[in-house]
Amino acid sequence: MESCYVFRTWAGETLTIACAIGLVASIAGILAVYDGKPVPDWGGDLNLNALIALLSTVLRALLVVTVAQIISQRKWDWFSVTSARPLSDIQRFDYGSRGAYGALLLIPTVFLKDFVTLAAAVVLLLSFLVGPFAQQANGAAPCSFPSATLNASLPFAHTVPGSGGYVPFTGGSDGGPTTDLVAAILSSVVSPYGIENKIRTSCPTGNCTFSNLGPRPELEKAFFDSNQSMHSTVGVCNVCTNVASSVTSKIESTEWSNNTIHSLPSGLNLSVGAGHFEVSTMKPTPDLTWMGSLLTDTVREASRWAYVNATLLNIASTPITASVCSLYPCTRTYKSFIKGSELHEWEAPSSAMRLQIGGAHHEEIDLPTYRNSLSNTEYSYTTRREPCRVGPWTLYAGGFIPDGTATAELQLFDFTHEKYTFENMTWPEQCIYRQPAEFVKAVAMVMNDDIFDGYFGKSVQLGAYRR
Repeated sequence: MESCYVFRTWAGETLTIACAIGLVASIAGILAVYDGKPVPDWGGDLNLNALIALLSTVLRALLVVTVAQIISQRKWDWFSVTSARPLSDIQRFDYGSRGAYGALLLIPTVFLKDFVTLAAAVVLLLSFLVGPFAQQANGAAPCSFPSATLNASLPFAHTVPGSGGYVPFTGGSDGGPTTDLVAAILSSVVSPYGIENKIRTSCPTGNCTFSNLGPRPELEKAFFDSNQSMHSTVGVCNVCTNVASSVTSKIESTEWSNNTIHSLPSGLNLSVGAGHFEVSTMKPTPDLTWMGSLLTDTVREASRWAYVNATLLNIASTPITASVCSLYPCTRTYKSFIKGSELHEWEAPSSAMRLQIGGAHHEEIDLPTYRNSLSNTEYSYTTRREPCRVGPWTLYAGGFIPDGTATAELQLFDFTHEKYTFENMTWPEQCIYRQPAEFVKAVAMVMNDDIFDGYFGKSVQLGAYRR
């Protein structure tokens, strides 16, 4: 009898299985080498995804060839038993070795009868998952790491304006805002989120963070838990007070009609007849002493040198609404980062700017009249940041200032309370924020004359609007 060598007969299949095992090891090795690392750059003709897809495709082909041979061989073993088997099983085995659908139909025939064929059919079905599983294992994830060669920047203002914006107030009445300043203010009011009002950052990668500049003690710790930067910039802040409790109403009868007059102690009033159901008026109100107990220290600080103090009286529904809002020069502090080329910011509490009056005493500006930004063309608005970051040092009031640091002498007057207090100190120039008095007055002129002064009425009878 001629000898039969099993491994020689199945040499091709054995080699195929060995190659399949090698491909599995290769795919696992490649993924392990580049796990958690940047995707390799192999040029434009090949990348990591393409290599894994190629290897997984070859692996599936080797598996299909091997299990097809196993199923074909098991067909003869299926009929080698003593019990009779239907000839239709030959057809099922033949289909089972040709594809996934045939393997699926073969499973009920060999289930619990031929575990080798069953395993081969299941492997043939699962071979379709080789590609998806390999791609899933090769999934890329965002991997951010600091760049030593790229620079990012975030603009902020120490002094506004850098140049221009107003004509100097020589002689007391010749100055005023330039057309560019008027256009910028109107743009901010009409379209605050427009393209022209967006902060233009520099971030080459589209994802940038900035070093923390150190928290101010009075700010919440949670605000600084991450590594985003904290920076300050010259800005405009606001505070509003509900003064509806100060509105008085009386009926005024005439020969033609009965009108209800709603008034505030400031002198702002609205006369509403039976034919109106929505009437509003807004007027600049420089002197807010009429607010009485509603004029808190916070409101007094904001309103004393505000761009505008505007009083709004609205007769649109019951109860009547009335409020006083002040827009004032301030320093605003933000925590910022850039993600997906979009700037994200969180704001910390702001600081109102104070008057910088070099060599003056507080009695010189504590006049009986209620002065405001429209009457100030001499004293700039200033604030300082503490702590102040200068190179590797973080400076606090009363501490040392490194040699060679550019500094300025400050005399900052606090008008929070009814009487002034002032502070004399030396502070690094890079941590001082300013707005010139004439610029603030120019902005105030636009706000008082063109924006926060108007009337709106809607008549029931006429159905018309008046503004």
